[in-house]
Order: sequence, then C-alpha cells, then structure tokens
Amino acid sequence: MLNTQQLTTPEHPTTITNILNILNIQQPTQISHNSAILLHEPTTPSSPSNILIPRQHPHPPATSSSPSNSFIYQEQSSVPFLPSSEQQTQNVLKLLEGRAGLLADLGSGDGRLILGAHSMGFQCTGFEVNPVLLAYSRARVRRRAIPPTHIRFLNQDFWKTDLSKYQNVTVFLAPAVMGQLEQKLRSELPANARVVVCRFPLPDWQPSCSQGVGQEQVWAYDMPPQPCERNTTTAGDASQSQV
Repeated sequence: MLNTQQLTTPEHPTTITNILNILNIQQPTQISHNSAILLHEPTTPSSPSNILIPRQHPHPPATSSSPSNSFIYQEQSSVPFLPSSEQQTQNVLKLLEGRAGLLADLGSGDGRLILGAHSMGFQCTGFEVNPVLLAYSRARVRRRAIPPTHIRFLNQDFWKTDLSKYQNVTVFLAPAVMGQLEQKLRSELPANARVVVCRFPLPDWQPSCSQGVGQEQVWAYDMPPQPCERNTTTAGDASQSQV
C-alpha cells in the first residue's frame, strides 16, 4: 500500500494531497499502486502537467457467465484511468459529425471528450464514479461557464443506469468488459443510436466505420448492431457441418 503523500511525478513535485485539497475532497488514507492513474492537463504556470490520482473503475455486475467473486472480477475488468490522446479524441468526434441527440460518455474521466462533444453542439452526460475525476471535470466546466443543461457529470455507475434516452454513446474501457457492454447497449439503446469506442473494439459487432490507425483507432457501431463477419462465417461453417 502507498500513502498518498508519496504520490508525485518526475515532472512536478505536487502531491495528490495538494490536488485533493484544491478540489476540496477528503483524501483516502491509503491507495494501492495499481489504483493510481495519470491525469493529463495542459500545463499552466499554476498546474502540473501530470498528476497521479486513484481511480475505482465501475465494473459490470456478476452474471452466470462471469466470476461470482466480485473482487476477482473487479481485478479483471478495471483499468487505470488513461485519458484519450488528442488524436483519439479528434477521431471520436470525427465519427460523431452530423449527428444529433443526447450523448453519454461511459467513464468520462477528466471530461475532455465531453468538452469536445459539447463544442459540436451535443448535450452531454458523463458518468464517473471517482470523486476526484468528477470534481476535476466539473471544475473544468465551471471555468468555461458552461450551463449545466449542456453538460452534466454524474457520480453514477453507468452499469446500473438506463441508457435508452441516449442517441450517442462514447466508450474507452478495458477489453474484459466489452462483451457485457454489448449486451447492455443492445438491450437499451434506441435503433438510431451510434456507439463510438476507443482503442478496444467491441468483440462481436461489426463496426459501421472507423477512424485512425494503431492505438489511435476508434470504431463506430450503429444500432441495431450487425454481427462480426468472422462470427457470421463461423456460424455458417458450423451449420454446414451439421447438414
């Protein structure tokens, strides 16, 4: 376990304690090494460029097909907060061009994607369970004097939230949860919705289009989703073998 006073970065000696004090959040007494996250913010004379803070990532409820031990499942499904790069953010926004309706960012982190989507005219809701990231995101919105009717950051687990009113959903989560996320999105999103995911594609859906390459690549999926071509081929081969 690591005391929060020890969490500093090579670029700046600021500790997490100072950040929590700035945000007026009571600090945790201890955090583990694997719960530390790296928060990037444009450098200003009064703010460090890199700040380590802890994150508890939301994870889907256990099902008959997932481990019953919630601690084990959390270890498999959680991911340290890694903010999307500028290029990733631009690629996501590119795949949202020409669309309208409400937008939800599942695990909104420091709010950068929400702010970008707002600049395109979307009414946005960010779901984030970490209080530090939540306060940081809200502070960014206040600094820009954006009305709460345009952007909301909710301290709410999106796994326990009905997403049926959102026509646009953005996702940057760990691969371990993407299969269960498919089930949730399929059952809740309206027929005209679009899902845009960063870095890790949905395993069983065929993307409508993509943008970027390598680690900057993002994928768009239009509802209702189409199965991956590889899955369709596999199913066809299996049916032929049974005949």
